[in-house]
Amino acid sequence: MKEYKFMRDGKKLRNLSRIGFESGFDWEFELKIHQVMGIFIDKQLVGLISFSHLRGFTKVSLIEVAKLYRRQRYGALLLALVMREAIKIPDNGGYVSLRTKTNGVQMFYLHLGAIWFEQTMIFQPEVCQKNVAKYLEKGW
Repeated sequence: MKEYKFMRDGKKLRNLSRIGFESGFDWEFELKIHQVMGIFIDKQLVGLISFSHLRGFTKVSLIEVAKLYRRQRYGALLLALVMREAIKIPDNGGYVSLRTKTNGVQMFYLHLGAIWFEQTMIFQPEVCQKNVAKYLEKGW
């Protein structure tokens, strides 16, 4: 069963390397300063995203999918979940942005409709709505 939820307990974000999270990101710290959402399959954590609603847009800080679950649309699902949250914020307008590494992952964000400005990827409201409809159409 697939589900998502906001993470509240930092203890559940410790030692993620044992379940395939290889980035070394400090997700426990992220939880202290941002909202963190996780995707689970059969109660197994497979992906995490941290974000903050700022004035006029939502900023994604980190995104990571466990090694065994990469290239299976979970990154797109995580972003679509945040996009849906951004659309709900009246003063936000549905804009989402993130800074990306220069390691080729930019192509993934461009595929999702981002505009690339230096190292920042910007998802406009209509692109966010499209991704929400595409990736969250089946009950997410």
